[in-house]
Parts: sequence; C-alpha cells; structure tokens
Amino acid sequence: MMNIGLDLDDVLIDVHIIQSVIDDYNLDLTMDDIKHWDLRDLPKDAREETFRRFKDAHYNCDRVKPIEGVSETLRTWKRQGHKLIVITSRPKEIALETIDMVQNKFPDVDKVIVANHGEKKKYMIEEHLDMFVDDAPKYIHEANEAKIPKVFLISNKHTPYNHEYRDSEKEDQFGTVKCIKDIII
Repeated sequence: MMNIGLDLDDVLIDVHIIQSVIDDYNLDLTMDDIKHWDLRDLPKDAREETFRRFKDAHYNCDRVKPIEGVSETLRTWKRQGHKLIVITSRPKEIALETIDMVQNKFPDVDKVIVANHGEKKKYMIEEHLDMFVDDAPKYIHEANEAKIPKVFLISNKHTPYNHEYRDSEKEDQFGTVKCIKDIII
C-alpha cells in the first residue's frame, strides 16, 4: 500500500479567495488572468487583501467546500489500505483551524501537516511518500527532487497559474489531471 501526500487548496477543496477579491474589488479580471503564483497580476491593494484573506480562517476554512468527487476518492483509497497525508503550506495563524477543517471534511485523511512555505519537500521525505498531488509547480518540482515515484499536477480552470508549467517542456516528470478523482491507482 502507498503513502499518498496531498496538497489541500485547489486539490481537495475549493477556496475561491482570489475570485472573491476580484468580485469584491470589481476588477476587470477573471481567474484566467491570474498567471503567476505570487498574484502579481492583481493590483497591489487587491493582492494585499487576497493575502490577508489567506490568513483569515473565515475565508480559508469556514467558507471552503470539498471539490466534487474528492471525498469519495479519498474513501476509496483509504479502503484500499493507502495512508492519506495532507501536506499544506498555509499560514500558521490558521493551522489549528486548518487541521480541524480537514478532519471534519475528510475523515479518511490519516494525518494533516501544516508546513511553512519551503518545508513541503522535507515532509515528503519524512513521510516516505509513494505518491504526491499538488497544484503548485514549485512543489511538483520538489516532489521530483525528492524522488517521489508518482507525482500529479492538478491543473484546471481554477489553476491558471500552472498552465504555462503544465504545457511547457520541462525535465520534471508528472501526470496532469483535473481532479484527484481522475487518478487511477
């Protein structure tokens, strides 16, 4: 059986923080216009508000919803005997709320790790992952460096910031899926 590492945002849950800021600030932008992970495509005030909301449990825990099909997929993987480990880079200010939210929404998850930015690779290695799923190109690259045997990039209409990476020639090895329910193991 496998140790499966899973990112949280845009992999297991829909957060919609960026879209809510676009709407609240009446910006003439769509999610397709957000091409960079650091949100430089947003005006400064909207970017700052987005980062503020990422640290707010109301926006980043209470208002989130599981992506369609995710709970069923996790249940299936758990029944198959796989260990499910969420490794997310979220603000420490909402670490406890994040853990509670994951445990409530995804009871099949065995462990939740709220890592500092730049620490995911360390946990990939410590948890002896056999598979890793994320939406961030940086962490897909780190999973390759950590020699995780199976690596998947979630790339869909909610993740325009990774489309260029997904579509470019690169040395990283990974599969691309729209949702974890598309992964056959």
